[in-house]
Amino acid sequence: ANGSQRGALLYVDLDHFKKVNDSVGHLAGDQLLTIVAQRLRSCVKEGDTVARVGGDEFTVILRNVVAPEAAQDIAARIIDSLQRPVNIAGRDHFVHASIGITLFPDDGNSIEDLMRNADLAMYHAKNGGRARAAFFDSKLAHTQSPSAETGLVRALRRREFSLHYQPQYALKDGSLVGLEALLRWQT
Repeated sequence: ANGSQRGALLYVDLDHFKKVNDSVGHLAGDQLLTIVAQRLRSCVKEGDTVARVGGDEFTVILRNVVAPEAAQDIAARIIDSLQRPVNIAGRDHFVHASIGITLFPDDGNSIEDLMRNADLAMYHAKNGGRARAAFFDSKLAHTQSPSAETGLVRALRRREFSLHYQPQYALKDGSLVGLEALLRWQT
């Protein structure tokens, strides 16, 4: 996050996803994650980033979010869109999302800080009753999440993330039009 750009990082954790995997198997679970990813993408603008970071965890990076209310609105939109049933193999499945929101550069500038902040905020959302969003607040930094750390925080500590840039080319003339930043998680 460069100094001039303000934005938000949302850490989206699916509640009850394990139940889907356990009841209908991993293939159905993967289908469900694909649908979830599509719904997340439909809630954000062009230029925002949606990435799956763990089994049932996603991060959403919103660029040019100046007011916290704008991030709150998108989180609410995500929660709504994920509450609609997902039909897989003829059965309706319900997943809910708990979302932690952290703002940059207000709450931090490094990806480590932002991920940790969003993670703490997400636990705060879960504790307050699932299917809701919570903002990071510096008071949260002194409370430890119930599991002490999620896979996300552990992965950061073990430096399991690597950043890759993928060029984007125009179809009509093959010219380079931009870059996409991808965060890969090597567990």
